[in-house]
Amino acid sequence: MNTATRILLFSAILLGSLAAYGEDAFILDGYDYDTTVQRMKHRSLSDVEGLWQFLPDGAVVAIERSDNRDGYSAQKFNVVIVKSVDAEVEEGTLIGNIFSSATANHFTAELFSNVKGETASKKKKFVLTLTDKGHLAFVMEKGKFRLDFWRWLPYLFRLSVERNKGIPGGVDGCVRLFPFTPEAVTEPIML
Repeated sequence: MNTATRILLFSAILLGSLAAYGEDAFILDGYDYDTTVQRMKHRSLSDVEGLWQFLPDGAVVAIERSDNRDGYSAQKFNVVIVKSVDAEVEEGTLIGNIFSSATANHFTAELFSNVKGETASKKKKFVLTLTDKGHLAFVMEKGKFRLDFWRWLPYLFRLSVERNKGIPGGVDGCVRLFPFTPEAVTEPIML
């Protein structure tokens, strides 16, 4: 391979990786907490719609039906930040979409895991499970096989492939804030 071909190949790889790195984050109006609650009070909401709080960090998101399906036959929902724990993420930032599935309490989602300012990157796919108690569990889609690089050490060029070990799913997720579900309370109420 000559030098010119190497330079062109390297440039193409570099430009491709930069283009895939991030997208412009969409900022939507009307997504402060009170405005969102008032808007949702006057609509008929599906089971997954409402205000949800992420359990690990306390960020609040609104899940609302999207009018723009972009050719999808499944129901599409927008996931928008209402209250962020990160100062770089604005209220109203669209962080992804949720799509209905063939099972009533299961959904698929495409969410950006890294939002900084006006750039969103690292889109990941999740399977969501809606419980009847107002909890929404997230399980990230992973491949069935993985490469085990530690096994390469004794045998430099030996490739080993093995099945992923079962990691308990449904540990990460959200609790419904609005419409309020009494069963979603995670701490006992003292009398």
